[in-house]
Amino acid sequence: MEDIITKKEIREKIRKILIGTLFEKDEKITDGLLDAIIKYYLIDGKNIEITNNEKKFLEEKYLDHIKKEGNKIADNIGEIEEITTLVSAFSYSNKNNLMEEFPFEKDLRIFPNIKKIYLLYTNEIRNKYSEYIKKSGISDKIEGIEIDGKTVNDVYQKIKRLVLEGKITKKNTILDITLGMKTISIAFYRISVERQIKAINWNEKFLNKYEIINDDQFTERKGFTSRISLSTKLNVMREPIIESLGIYSKINDNIRKGNYEVVSDFYKIIGIDDMAFFYRKLDNIFDIEEKKCDEFYKNVEKNIIDIYQYKQFTDENIEKIRNTVQFLLKLTIYSKKNFFEEMKWFDFINNKYGIKLKTEEEICSIEDEIDEFDKEKYYEYLKVKYRIIRTKEKISELMYDIEAFLHSSKKYIAEENEISNIEEIEDRRGFLIKLFEGLYGYSIQDNDIFESFAIEKELLEEIEELKLEYKAEKLIIPNSNLENYKLIINLRNEKNLKKIVRNTETYIHKPILELLESINEKKFYVSSNEVERLVTVGDENKSFEDKKEEKTEARERIASQITKMRKLIDEINKVVKSKMSEGGIEVGDFIIYSKGKNKDYSIHISEEFII
Repeated sequence: MEDIITKKEIREKIRKILIGTLFEKDEKITDGLLDAIIKYYLIDGKNIEITNNEKKFLEEKYLDHIKKEGNKIADNIGEIEEITTLVSAFSYSNKNNLMEEFPFEKDLRIFPNIKKIYLLYTNEIRNKYSEYIKKSGISDKIEGIEIDGKTVNDVYQKIKRLVLEGKITKKNTILDITLGMKTISIAFYRISVERQIKAINWNEKFLNKYEIINDDQFTERKGFTSRISLSTKLNVMREPIIESLGIYSKINDNIRKGNYEVVSDFYKIIGIDDMAFFYRKLDNIFDIEEKKCDEFYKNVEKNIIDIYQYKQFTDENIEKIRNTVQFLLKLTIYSKKNFFEEMKWFDFINNKYGIKLKTEEEICSIEDEIDEFDKEKYYEYLKVKYRIIRTKEKISELMYDIEAFLHSSKKYIAEENEISNIEEIEDRRGFLIKLFEGLYGYSIQDNDIFESFAIEKELLEEIEELKLEYKAEKLIIPNSNLENYKLIINLRNEKNLKKIVRNTETYIHKPILELLESINEKKFYVSSNEVERLVTVGDENKSFEDKKEEKTEARERIASQITKMRKLIDEINKVVKSKMSEGGIEVGDFIIYSKGKNKDYSIHISEEFII
């Protein structure tokens, strides 16, 4: 005898798959809706049919559901209204009604401003694709792209061509991989990582079909299932976003440090050849340390000619590098007396980088800039700048290295100018300005050429960098499985942690605060000696040296304070674990300390949390 299932049991199955999709956890689901779903999706039999009213009811529920799904992803997509282009694949499946619409048709309900749809299809379904185009009513928006479907590279190259032609960009495009075979999915993933283009997919639940015995009893139809469109869920693919953020964060980090060769290598790896070429030339330009002044400017011109004559830049990347190219062109112009005659390779009237010198006013303006420009001083400034931003040493350790480096310079005049309080400066830009002013007697203003254009800031990729941070009393922990890819813990709002930021001078709080503040400097560590020093400073009115002399008493006091500090660290770890657990993520301790009795008081951030 076949297994018999009751209507109540089927209702319960449907109820479970609709929670978290069509309905929220505590939202009531009526038996009327469940019975309509049973009729529409699950029952095969002559004695049961869905009414037009029930069908209309389900369609209204479906449309409301799709709208809600769109609202849920809005934070991860950005401005939905800016999405004007969709790339997807055409389906093998049949479509008979509204609730069986194709994924890209669902997308049109989410993204109201779609003007262009690129649909991938294979030769096997060409006829079916053509039939759809004739009947769709949106044929004016659709451009079909035939693929062989057998290799990833074929699909990848055809999508990449759309990128290179400027037809799809990270700002205006969504990739929908729902209908993609494996080759399409991999190609879409690769493009998403390389070009920071968001990818989405629709997931739906399936249930078995049943045959009716009577009003309350049914038997399962083996091998027959139905796709429940009311359970559909829209997902933004997190994996390529995380991978892309990781790559582009490293690109930005190396741009800031002036490591242009490394940046070039990153772009080469992810298949963005025009930017790889650009940064290779930039590396040639700013390989500056051993060059003389005139040699430097000749080298600028040589490489800017190569950039100017390069034909493979996409429109998007031309826009990205435009200001930098303008600046380098100006450096070449500044270094020449008769630039119109000496730069015959450059079209001053029609060029894609926006340097237009065709009116008398424009020519006079650039000539005024030339008169104000001290090419030797700027060359020396660049040498100092790149020495500073490229070194791995801490700011506090830079002084002697830089001074030694500059002693050979003819412009070095440290004997005549005092470099005061430079050791107190913590950021590299401030250090650079102070050092240059001291060495050269030149006060740098924001409107100077020295500061008016910063290549490393101009070229940064527009991303929300995914990294562990501590700022404004908030601990920001990245994780690909979290909503918006990060957890924000405001210490001031946590019952057992707010005292840390409210009472920053308390001795047991100091090591913890120093550790948190070290995160932004990518140190993630406070040494045992430093912890010991911090927990003893400020105890009563005794100095650190005094306490060290009070051997036994001091040791006992330090041990007590370390214990208190560790208990507070345990509280921090508890909060982090609890909040990560709410997002379905199990983690270890955030702050690690030695649990032995070996007088190792050091504390550090677990590598598990460092990206």
